[in-house]
Amino acid sequence: MIDLSNKVVLITGCSGGIGTGIAEVLNKAKANIIIHYNQNQAKAKDLLSKLDGNNNHILQADLSDPGQVKELFSEIKNKTGRLDVLVNNAGKIVKDNLSFRFSLNDWKIPVETNLFSVFNCTREAVRLLRKSDQPRIINIASIAASMPFPGQSNYAVSKAAIINFTKTLAVELSSWKILVNTVSPGLIDAGMHENFSAEHKERYLKNIPLQRFGQSEEVGNMVAFLSSSLSSYITGKEFIIDGGLLP
Repeated sequence: MIDLSNKVVLITGCSGGIGTGIAEVLNKAKANIIIHYNQNQAKAKDLLSKLDGNNNHILQADLSDPGQVKELFSEIKNKTGRLDVLVNNAGKIVKDNLSFRFSLNDWKIPVETNLFSVFNCTREAVRLLRKSDQPRIINIASIAASMPFPGQSNYAVSKAAIINFTKTLAVELSSWKILVNTVSPGLIDAGMHENFSAEHKERYLKNIPLQRFGQSEEVGNMVAFLSSSLSSYITGKEFIIDGGLLP
């Protein structure tokens, strides 16, 4: 059983399906969770009510705004005095389209939301993580970074950049013993694919050897492992959670 007792973990985009699953798993491992949200306060409050312990918090910020991110980490320092794990989970997909038909704005939104939020949070988090005895940064990417899903080129580019950012950070932060890894979920049954038609779902399931979509808790299990002392010799790597999805 993984034990994260007294570890303070910030999970960005925590009010979404995968973020919620990660929070619940890490909380069961006795971590203290900082639930970040941007717009959906109701879901964040609902998640807080389901977590054990009295040392969990909700904080709001637009992570694409460096000023708000700076304020977020100032609040974390004031409330907890420390940070042990940063889970960069916040992400966004806009309406799919063929690459040459995207408007400039539709192209930019996922890149700015997914990539800039990781950069902004990491830059501020390092100051606190350096003081932890088991510091971790875990970036949530996607199999879309390496597997083509037509209509999602902007999303794929942002997630591929996160994977390469992870590799660079792992080297840059190694002298401070901050371990940095990526978790890339496949097709996870956490709301992102709720608009799939039955035919669409069946087509994807045929390419998944395990014959089912993943659960957000299964992503959380990998995040818990990477947050723990069990991962003490792992950094700069990508861990794919996709049920063996075939191209």
